[in-house]
Amino acid sequence: MANLAINGGEKAITVDQREAVYDRALTDDELTEAVVELVRGGVLFSDESFPGKTILEFEREFAKWRGVKYALAHTNGTSAIQAALFAVGVGPGDEVIVPSYTHPFSVVPILGANAIPVFCDVAPEPVCADPVDIARRVTPQTKAIIPVHGNVFNEGMPCEMDDIMQIADEHDLAVVEDACLAPWATYKGVKTGAIGAAGAFSIKKFFNLGTGIDGGVFVTNNEQYYERACLLGHYERVQHWNLGGGFSLGYKFRINRLTAAMATMQIRPMDEIIENTQRNMDYLLSGLSGMRGVKVPEVPPYMGNVYWFTWHVKYEPEELDGLPMARFIEALQAEGARVTEQRGINGLHKNRIFQERYGYGKGCPFDCPHAARKVDYTQLDLPAVRKRENAITIPCFGRAKKELLDQYLDAFAKVTEDAGQS
Repeated sequence: MANLAINGGEKAITVDQREAVYDRALTDDELTEAVVELVRGGVLFSDESFPGKTILEFEREFAKWRGVKYALAHTNGTSAIQAALFAVGVGPGDEVIVPSYTHPFSVVPILGANAIPVFCDVAPEPVCADPVDIARRVTPQTKAIIPVHGNVFNEGMPCEMDDIMQIADEHDLAVVEDACLAPWATYKGVKTGAIGAAGAFSIKKFFNLGTGIDGGVFVTNNEQYYERACLLGHYERVQHWNLGGGFSLGYKFRINRLTAAMATMQIRPMDEIIENTQRNMDYLLSGLSGMRGVKVPEVPPYMGNVYWFTWHVKYEPEELDGLPMARFIEALQAEGARVTEQRGINGLHKNRIFQERYGYGKGCPFDCPHAARKVDYTQLDLPAVRKRENAITIPCFGRAKKELLDQYLDAFAKVTEDAGQS
C-alpha cells in the first residue's frame, strides 16, 4: 500500500503548479500596445462627450464575442447589473427574484434600484436558481428575474434557461443574466448574456477575462435598453438625450481607458485559453469520477460549461469509512494538492439587511409606499440552500501539463485507496 505523505511518505504531486492555473498576464508587447501609449498620452479616463477609441473598440469586440448588438463597459460587474435592472425598468415597489445562494453583489443592485429581492432556492444540480421555485415566487409585483450563472458552488455552469425564459414569457418578466462567474458559458448553443433581456459580466482578476483592475460590461440586443443604460451612467453617449450639460440619472459607471485597453488584449486569445482549460478539466474530472468517496458533478450535454477559477467535487465520507472531510482534505494537501473546503454562502436571506429589513430609510425599499405587500425573510426556508455541504474545491488548470494532472489523480487515488491510514 502507498505510504501517504501525511504520514511521512513522499508527495504524489511534485510538478510546479505556479503557472498551471490560468492567470493571464499581458506580454511586454501587449503592455506596450495597450497601456504605454495611453499613459504617454496622459488621458486614461473616459471623455464625457466621447468615450474614446480604446473603450469603443473594447465594446465592439466584447459585443461580437458574446453575440449581442450592444455592449457598454462599466466600472465593475455590480454596476453592470444595476444598469441592466435600470434598463429593463426595475424601480420602487418592484420585486426581483434572485437565488439566495449567490454572492451579495448579485443582490445589492436590486436594493440600489429601491426594489425588493425575493429569494428563491437552488436546484441540486446544477446549483443555480431552481425554475420550479422561481415559478412559485412570482407575484403581480414581480418585475424581473436574475438567474445567476455559475453560482458559488459550480462556477462556470449556466442556469436552466429554457424553463426560466418560459416563466418570464408567461408573466411578462425581464430576465437579467448575471454572467460574472460564467462569461464563456453557453446554453444550447447560445452564449450567456445573450439569452435574456440583458446581461452583466465582470472582467476583474480571476474572472477568466482578468485585467487585474475592476471592470464590467452590460450587454443587450435591445436598443431601448442600451440607451437607458447609457442614460444611467454614461452621459452624452446617446446624442438625442444630450441636453448640453452632461446629465445622467445615476452615477459615473464608465470604465476607464486603461482597463478597456488591457481587456481588449485579453479577449483575443480567450477562446483558445478556455478550450485548453476545458480539455484539462475534462481529463482530470473523468479520472476522478471513478474513485471512491468522490462524486463529480454532471454537466448536461446541452450546457457549454466554462471552468472559472475553481471547480468542485462532492466528498462522500460513507464510502471511505466515515473519514471526516477535514482529514480527507488535509491528506490531499499533504500530497501537494491545492484543494480546500468549499464553504459557499449560507443563504443571503439570513443576512441582517434582510432579517431586519434594513434599507435606505423612510420605508424604502421594503415598506415603500409603492410596495404592495410585505416581504418577510425571517421565516424563509430554502432546503437546497441548507444542504450545500461536503464540497471540495479544486483548481481549474488552464495551462497545466498532463504530468501535473496525472499527479493530481495519483494523489486522490492514494488518499481514497488508503483512507484507513489517514
